[in-house]
Amino acid sequence: MSPSISSSAPVSSSAVGSAAGSTTGDTAPASLSSRLGAHALAFLVAVLFGLTFISTKWLYGFGMGPFAVLMWRSLLAYGFLLLIAPKNLWSGNLRDELRISALGIVSVTLYLGLQNLAIARAPASSVSVVASTAPLMTALLALVWLRAFRMHWKSGLGLCSAATGLCLVLFDSAAMQDLPLTGYWLALGSALGWGLYSMILRTVADRPILFVARKATGYGMMALLPFFLLEEPTEVSVLLEPVVIANLLFLAVGATALSFMLWHKAVRVLGTQGASPWLYASPLVTVTVGLAFFNESMSFVGLMGAAMILCGVYIAQTGLSKIAFEISRRA
Repeated sequence: MSPSISSSAPVSSSAVGSAAGSTTGDTAPASLSSRLGAHALAFLVAVLFGLTFISTKWLYGFGMGPFAVLMWRSLLAYGFLLLIAPKNLWSGNLRDELRISALGIVSVTLYLGLQNLAIARAPASSVSVVASTAPLMTALLALVWLRAFRMHWKSGLGLCSAATGLCLVLFDSAAMQDLPLTGYWLALGSALGWGLYSMILRTVADRPILFVARKATGYGMMALLPFFLLEEPTEVSVLLEPVVIANLLFLAVGATALSFMLWHKAVRVLGTQGASPWLYASPLVTVTVGLAFFNESMSFVGLMGAAMILCGVYIAQTGLSKIAFEISRRA
């Protein structure tokens, strides 16, 4: 699991599962207390995921650049994974080694790299809302992969809602707040990167996840190194600031291993379909904290657009999963 799996591992479970047409997460009946506890864990993961955007934005305030934050986050995550992941150096065959290297490059450099650049150029709250289209990107890519181009009516409705919401968010930023739109396009590119990452992850699903995580993180750091070196270096004194250390540890460990383990514990009780709706609370966390602590603003038009995006992604995924499930049964 790369740093992207950090905050994003939960999304992988829901997005890939639904896009592939799986009814993942069929679980044995659990007691009411177990289910309530699992719902609490899923909500906690959503909060951790939403706070990653805020934590990254906070680090920028100390003079760290987007690639510096990502490199140190990845390095700390890799060190932690060395302690808990299998130590094998080789995947067993060249094909899997190439897949894992591609996974690291896409997840660290493309997905998280574009996301960090977006956060540096746009409000964290808006970036999180645009990035929430990532599961939809994954589902669409999966259907292209399966060569299934039939559109369920719920998918069409959801896509229209998400597209309209995105237009409203962009209008709010460009016309009402006079903000540049570069960050929003970068956030969309990041969402597409997550979709590609999720598709590649499915090809190495038979490998131990922590082993894949460690190796992918290593490959991702190697691909990130040129961008890191070209960026203005961070002062050593900044890296010694307690707040900076705490935020980097949160991004690397708290939002990586902790969210991953809590999410899969929740999924074992609730199933993916039962736990995944909590993920839509992540952008709400980012928006709330961003408005409260970073003086970010979003008009009623932007808030309405954000709501339409989240509702659209949820509705579209429902339709896409129905089609994909039918395809998987015929396969």
